[in-house]
Amino acid sequence: MLSLNKLFLIFLAGALVILASCSNKDDDPEPRNTTDLEVVVVNELGERQSGATVNIYRLYDDYLHNNNSLGAKITNSEGKVVFTNLSAINYYIDVVKGTLDNYSGVYKTPAPITYKETTTITIAIK
Repeated sequence: MLSLNKLFLIFLAGALVILASCSNKDDDPEPRNTTDLEVVVVNELGERQSGATVNIYRLYDDYLHNNNSLGAKITNSEGKVVFTNLSAINYYIDVVKGTLDNYSGVYKTPAPITYKETTTITIAIK
């Protein structure tokens, strides 16, 4: 018959094998299945505009009616905002700063934004 010490060592060895086969999810980098969209806001002279409110929408109808925005962000001192963890599709973009807006210009990403990368679009407000 096995002694208590031998049984303990067998149990300990089995537990170590099980623990060694487990991985910590935080140690494994997850694949990036999304993309980012950087919006740079400028005025008619090409000067970057801080303090502009930028909303993005998945659907044109939502853009037209200001429904279901994926979030409003305010441009930083460099006139930029970044939307993260987006799907690689076209987005409709609404920009407003005081009486200035992009309603007479660009309102849509020129092509579906690139998967797993940051896509940058510059929008002029008038």
